[in-house]
Amino acid sequence: MPTAKTRNIPQNISVGDMTFEAVKQFKYLGAIIDYNCDMSVTVKDRIHLGNRGYFVNVKLLSSRLITRTKLNIYHTLVRPVTTNGSEAWTLTKGEEDLLRCFERKILRRIYGPVYENNEWQIRYNEEINQLKVHNRRKGRPKKRWLDGVIRDLEIMGVRDWRKKTEDKAEWRTVVPPRVVVPDDDDDNYFL
Repeated sequence: MPTAKTRNIPQNISVGDMTFEAVKQFKYLGAIIDYNCDMSVTVKDRIHLGNRGYFVNVKLLSSRLITRTKLNIYHTLVRPVTTNGSEAWTLTKGEEDLLRCFERKILRRIYGPVYENNEWQIRYNEEINQLKVHNRRKGRPKKRWLDGVIRDLEIMGVRDWRKKTEDKAEWRTVVPPRVVVPDDDDDNYFL
């Protein structure tokens, strides 16, 4: 009769003349599958791979680059390696803490220490969490090229311009060819 102890021990499986060896863990699509369905092995492996990703790029991340650039490097090269396949993970509180601790460690290295009262101090967790929050820039949003085009078409009185752009002949009747108008400063402006 299977008990809790015997149920967890993997056993070889025979199908016809083939025998498949039972293993305690194996790697499938980058995730370590354990016979106990323990995610801590996968999380620790992912943190190890994230550390390797960090140390491959340590020259960039410890240089005097702008912090925003370093954060972009972290978000595109280190973090995806650590969180690959995390959508299917079922984490315990301890595993979540491991991942948060890893992220704080990397961000602490990226932001660097703070010089206060004639001594260098590492940043505290609260400071790291405040630095992670991305605030919107103040003021009016920057204009896009398309915004200028739409404004010009409204001034010209063009309606349903998206549909007209699909037909070249009709679009040429809407938008006149460019005309060069000389300016007082000998600069050319196109109309």
